[in-house]
Amino acid sequence: MENTANHITLTGTLASLPEYSHQNHERRFFRFLLAVERLSGTEDLLPVLAAEDVLEQAELFEGERFTQKNTRHCVNSLSLEFIPEKTSECTEEAIFAGGCFWGVEDAFQSVPGVCDAESGYTGGTVPNPTYEQVCTGRTGHAEAVRVTYDPAKVSFEELARLFFEIHDPTQINRQGPDIGTQYRSAIFYKDERQKATALSLMEKLREHGYAVATELLPASAFYPAEAYHQDFTARTGRGGCHLRVSRFGI
Repeated sequence: MENTANHITLTGTLASLPEYSHQNHERRFFRFLLAVERLSGTEDLLPVLAAEDVLEQAELFEGERFTQKNTRHCVNSLSLEFIPEKTSECTEEAIFAGGCFWGVEDAFQSVPGVCDAESGYTGGTVPNPTYEQVCTGRTGHAEAVRVTYDPAKVSFEELARLFFEIHDPTQINRQGPDIGTQYRSAIFYKDERQKATALSLMEKLREHGYAVATELLPASAFYPAEAYHQDFTARTGRGGCHLRVSRFGI
């Protein structure tokens, strides 16, 4: 790879890109991987974010015998924005079940420090269940949300407090109109620290007069729900029924 003040020259091919062909240089797309084949024959992947006209500004050179595939691409650096490798701090997970997972997922996604909230099924006996199977109530699974978060920005206690305030922890095998064991209230703890924190919060709620019915269970296999369930509220504007209600008196 040659880097000058005005141009970045990538030596290699774009053979790994199904959208790309030598006969269609003007094909536009936003995110892609450039397969860089060096003179030594080794290959690297270079993630870039392309401007709309990146390929219009690219030049294709063939027949120069500089590479094994006899192909070289020159791309104007002004058309590329290089994305640095991300150093993820999203090292912790928490799993909560509090009724329909659409609303639970949506509530956690807006929390600073939460990297991802994924709807799925856990706590049952059937591997890789479908939504239809879980709805029968015979798999033992609960609709749950797996929250991945940065512990430097948000703590498990903060997430658990939110969990207890976005659903009714006193209801058994239901949340509002959603009835069934799959809608039960539960925390599936990942370690003893999470368990102790959850127990402490449950005790505080009982001191405030709440008959807490939330199950506290060790985390088991978590099966992500079907794609159409993911980000459901954000995509459709529906299902965001988990409104926060103060329960801890602070």
